[in-house]
Amino acid sequence: YKCDMCEYVAVTQDKIKIHKRTHSGEKPFKCAICGLSLKHIHSLRAHMDTHTITYTCNECEFTTGNNKEFKIHMIKHTGGEIHECTHENCEYVSSSLINLKGHLNTHGKKSYKCCLCDFTSKMYGVFIKHLQAHSEKSHDCGLCNYSSTSPRVLFIHLRAHAMGTLIKCDLCEYSATHSGKIKVHMRSHSDERPFVCEVCGMSFKQPVSLKTHREKHIVDRPYRCNICDQREITSENLIKHMQSHLEEKPFKCDLCSYSAVQSKLLKRHRKSHTGEDRKMCALCGHVSSSPAALKLHMRTHTGEKP
Repeated sequence: YKCDMCEYVAVTQDKIKIHKRTHSGEKPFKCAICGLSLKHIHSLRAHMDTHTITYTCNECEFTTGNNKEFKIHMIKHTGGEIHECTHENCEYVSSSLINLKGHLNTHGKKSYKCCLCDFTSKMYGVFIKHLQAHSEKSHDCGLCNYSSTSPRVLFIHLRAHAMGTLIKCDLCEYSATHSGKIKVHMRSHSDERPFVCEVCGMSFKQPVSLKTHREKHIVDRPYRCNICDQREITSENLIKHMQSHLEEKPFKCDLCSYSAVQSKLLKRHRKSHTGEDRKMCALCGHVSSSPAALKLHMRTHTGEKP
């Protein structure tokens, strides 16, 4: 499915519908508590946490249900400067001016642009997933070992199965929908190499092998990485290169130096600041920092020895 307003593509119609909100500015998900409207349901869920979670300071007895207030409080403990985002309805705050400048970019120009189409995203993870959508996926036949990168071609193959019109190779189990493919396949059983490189004279059995070989002679690399400026010969090579950036850790904690590859790992880490992972003793109300610490505390009631 393709967006009719840009070059964005997706595997489902629902994803196209969600994507079009970037063009319309529609914000259908509204918070029932404060009235804030958001484009995506996952954004609303994250926002609702600010109304339900109690943030507890590890250094003193301060508690609050407001994430921004808690961040400001923790920055005061470290003696750092407080830098707040000035955009409406944005609660971002950081002790780092550099982090704030990076955050402000998310309100303006989108930072990641696909060099294969016009798709842009301010979220690195979404950008990487979009690049993967450009790569060809293999579709396998459930009746034989045939596979194709095209769903349409696979459908033709399956139809030939149903009609009994598949042509089989006399030397192996390979089968095809027409004689031309059988002729090409037969080269794998012979020494015939009709595809010759005009630069160095090397010959190949298949045109795809010659195409891959020719890349070694190409000096121009038109596909450029928007993150590190590395250039590649083909879009497939660029996508493989982009995977190396997944080893980076773009999701940074505003309260300490922790960073993570995925946002969910950062969210889990933040619980160490909010006190969500603490455990309370049902007998006396004592709060432990972890399940293991709670188990040790319970021995003071039971008399159990380690």
